[in-house]
This record gives sequence, structure tokens and C-alpha cells, in this order.
Amino acid sequence: MLKKLAILFCVLLIGFILYLIIPLQHSASSINAEEFPPEQPTQFIPDRANQEKCHDETFYIKKSQVGYADSEVINERCASLQTALANAAIDGNLIEMRHLFQKGASARSPAFSKHSSDARMPVITAAWAKQPQAIKLLIDNGADVNSHYSCCMSSKSLLMVAVTMNDAATTKLLLSRNSDLSYKDEFEGYDVFDEAYRISNSAILVMLYSACDRSIASRIKCRVKQASHLFW
Repeated sequence: MLKKLAILFCVLLIGFILYLIIPLQHSASSINAEEFPPEQPTQFIPDRANQEKCHDETFYIKKSQVGYADSEVINERCASLQTALANAAIDGNLIEMRHLFQKGASARSPAFSKHSSDARMPVITAAWAKQPQAIKLLIDNGADVNSHYSCCMSSKSLLMVAVTMNDAATTKLLLSRNSDLSYKDEFEGYDVFDEAYRISNSAILVMLYSACDRSIASRIKCRVKQASHLFW
């Protein structure tokens, strides 16, 4: 009897190890980078009013404000360009976004928008608005596919925002650009998989687990995560 139990245990253990390391065949929801071919960045075209590009990672404001960071830069032109870019991204207005890039707007600088009183990266703002084409254009012009933000005792990566918004198109785009699956909320510790289970979107879960096959280490971590949810 003990011998049979030992054999059964070994078979189950081998099966589990194979489950962790062998790539699985995924459905049509799997990630295909060719669906989202990158385009050339929009070129800055200087003119009399716009003689230099707005800098990356710079929070521009129109005038001095009390209660904000010392790192703010007072520059009315760039503050206006960045806000206009964020608003165009919310609307999915790609023509206006390209026009703003030509005038010197940066895809990597935060701004206030019409939908938020907090300054966020335009790509984060676009994700909350479920605008995958605007997000793609921002990434093609330098936005970080692993952008994240913190506010109000919560933090999310760009990918987590897409999943929270039940936005399969943006999720697929970000995964095709190798978005990081490991980011965790800095306050509560949940990750993008926890968020996908919360919204109960099976198609998004398939995409996330498909992306786990990038490497053996990633595959093992994701499969352990998947197995753990079977017992929740």
C-alpha cells in the first residue's frame, strides 16, 4: 500500500513539474506582436513658437503652485502642450496627438487632464479612457510600457489599469510589447493576475498566462499563481 502511494505521489509530482515548465498551446487570444507593428516616432518640427521639445520626466506647470513638488518646472507652453496631449489621448484623437508631438510635446511627461486632478503620464490617462490606439501611439513615441502611478493608497501599472478597465485590446497591445507581469500594488500587494480574477475576464486571463511563456522562470511563477487560484 505504501509503495503504491509512493508511486502515485511521484507520478503526481512529475506531472506537476511538467505542468510548470512545458509551454501550453494557447487559443486565438494569445499574443501576436505582428498585430501591433510599431510606427516611426513623430518628428518634432520647430517653429517660432515652439523652438525646443518639452523634456521627458518633467512636470510642467503654468505658474507657481502651493503644495506641489519642488521639481515642477514653470513653462506655460509645455504645460499647455502636455495637457493637450493628455486630453487628445483621452479622446483617441491620433491626428491631434501627432500634431502635438510635432510641436514638442513629450510622451514621457505627466500632465493634468480634463478627467483627473492628479498629474499622470498621458499613457496612463489614455488607459483609463480605454484608448488602445492612443496608447500605441504614445508608446511608439517613447512612453514607457511599464509606466505606473500611485494615488490615494493605491498603485497600478499601465497593464493593471488596462485589466481593471476590462480592456482586452489594450491588454493584448501591452503584452505584445513585453509589459511587466510582476508589478504589485505598493499598498495591498496584489498583481495583474489578481485583478484579472477579480473582474472575471477569462479572455484576459488567457492572454496573461500566454505571456508567461516568455521564459521558464516566468512560466513557473505564473503556473504556481494559476494553481494557487484553484484553491481560493
